[in-house]
Amino acid sequence: MTPAKSDHMSAFTACIGTANNFIKSEYKDELAQIIADDNGEMREILRTALNDLQGRPFPVDVQESVGDNRELKTRTEILRADRIIDEVCFLTPRNAPFLQLLRHPRIGAQDRKSLKAFNSFMVDS
Repeated sequence: MTPAKSDHMSAFTACIGTANNFIKSEYKDELAQIIADDNGEMREILRTALNDLQGRPFPVDVQESVGDNRELKTRTEILRADRIIDEVCFLTPRNAPFLQLLRHPRIGAQDRKSLKAFNSFMVDS
């Protein structure tokens, strides 16, 4: 596996674990399904990563700065996918309006406020 594919898989796994924790803490009675961009060369790698995470927890050492002096502390976080059902659903962007919305600069990662509003709208709808 190339370093770029390994980074992609690691980022995907971290996103799944974070989404799973969010669903577990904020929407206790809900489940989720993953919809991802169809990138042919990553499809099997991401599908395997999700299946592995659904089958067993994955410990990750996370460094965070704490206190006034911003001292780095390491803690172990357990990533899970027990609230994620089914396989990864891969869609091309033209067939996935939600993926197109998340790429939009006003809703994407650059603007957390818009993303929160969008999520709120989707939950309330």
